[in-house]
Amino acid sequence: MISNSKLSMLKITAATSAMYPVISVFIGSGYNYGAVLAFIPALFACIANRGSININRETRNFILVLLAYFFSFVITVVY
Repeated sequence: MISNSKLSMLKITAATSAMYPVISVFIGSGYNYGAVLAFIPALFACIANRGSININRETRNFILVLLAYFFSFVITVVY
Protein backbone atom coordinates (compact mmCIF):
# COMPACT_ATOMS: atom_id res chain seq x y z
CA MET A 1 0.00 0.00 0.00
CA ILE A 2 1.22 3.47 -0.83
CA SER A 3 1.33 6.00 1.99
CA ASN A 4 -0.16 9.48 1.56
CA SER A 5 3.23 11.17 1.40
CA LYS A 6 4.46 8.82 -1.33
CA LEU A 7 1.19 9.21 -3.24
CA SER A 8 1.42 13.01 -3.10
CA MET A 9 5.06 12.83 -4.27
CA LEU A 10 3.96 10.66 -7.21
CA LYS A 11 1.28 13.22 -8.09
CA ILE A 12 3.78 16.08 -7.93
CA THR A 13 6.27 14.18 -10.09
CA ALA A 14 3.58 13.31 -12.64
CA ALA A 15 2.30 16.91 -12.73
CA THR A 16 5.74 18.42 -13.30
CA SER A 17 6.47 15.85 -15.99
CA ALA A 18 3.19 16.68 -17.70
CA MET A 19 4.01 20.42 -17.55
CA TYR A 20 7.34 19.89 -19.31
CA PRO A 21 6.00 20.36 -22.88
CA VAL A 22 3.99 23.41 -21.85
CA ILE A 23 7.00 25.04 -20.23
CA SER A 24 9.10 24.20 -23.29
CA VAL A 25 6.67 26.00 -25.58
CA PHE A 26 5.88 29.10 -23.53
CA ILE A 27 9.25 29.94 -21.99
CA GLY A 28 12.37 30.69 -23.98
CA SER A 29 14.93 27.95 -23.36
CA GLY A 30 12.15 26.18 -21.47
CA TYR A 31 13.68 22.79 -22.20
CA ASN A 32 16.20 23.39 -19.45
CA TYR A 33 13.79 24.80 -16.88
CA GLY A 34 11.13 22.16 -17.51
CA ALA A 35 13.67 19.39 -17.08
CA VAL A 36 14.89 20.86 -13.79
CA LEU A 37 11.30 21.31 -12.62
CA ALA A 38 10.56 17.65 -13.37
CA PHE A 39 13.87 16.41 -11.95
CA ILE A 40 13.64 17.89 -8.47
CA PRO A 41 10.46 16.09 -7.30
CA ALA A 42 11.63 12.90 -9.01
CA LEU A 43 14.87 13.10 -7.04
CA PHE A 44 12.96 13.49 -3.78
CA ALA A 45 10.72 10.54 -4.73
CA CYS A 46 13.80 8.39 -5.33
CA ILE A 47 15.28 9.40 -2.00
CA ALA A 48 11.98 8.65 -0.20
CA ASN A 49 11.81 5.19 -1.83
CA ARG A 50 15.53 4.48 -1.54
CA GLY A 51 15.21 1.07 0.08
CA SER A 52 12.61 -0.30 -2.32
CA ILE A 53 14.33 0.58 -5.61
CA ASN A 54 16.54 -2.08 -7.19
CA ILE A 55 18.57 -0.94 -10.18
CA ASN A 56 21.26 -2.64 -12.20
CA ARG A 57 24.71 -1.27 -12.96
CA GLU A 58 23.87 0.15 -16.41
CA THR A 59 20.86 2.04 -15.06
CA ARG A 60 22.89 3.41 -12.17
CA ASN A 61 25.58 4.65 -14.58
CA PHE A 62 22.93 6.29 -16.76
CA ILE A 63 21.47 8.04 -13.73
CA LEU A 64 24.94 9.27 -12.74
CA VAL A 65 25.49 10.71 -16.22
CA LEU A 66 22.14 12.53 -16.04
CA LEU A 67 23.03 13.88 -12.61
CA ALA A 68 26.36 15.13 -13.95
CA TYR A 69 24.52 16.89 -16.77
CA PHE A 70 22.06 18.41 -14.31
CA PHE A 71 24.76 19.74 -12.04
CA SER A 72 26.73 21.15 -14.98
CA PHE A 73 23.55 22.99 -16.03
CA VAL A 74 23.09 24.36 -12.50
CA ILE A 75 26.70 25.53 -12.42
CA THR A 76 26.34 27.33 -15.76
CA VAL A 77 23.11 29.02 -14.65
CA VAL A 78 24.66 30.15 -11.39
CA TYR A 79 27.84 31.32 -13.10
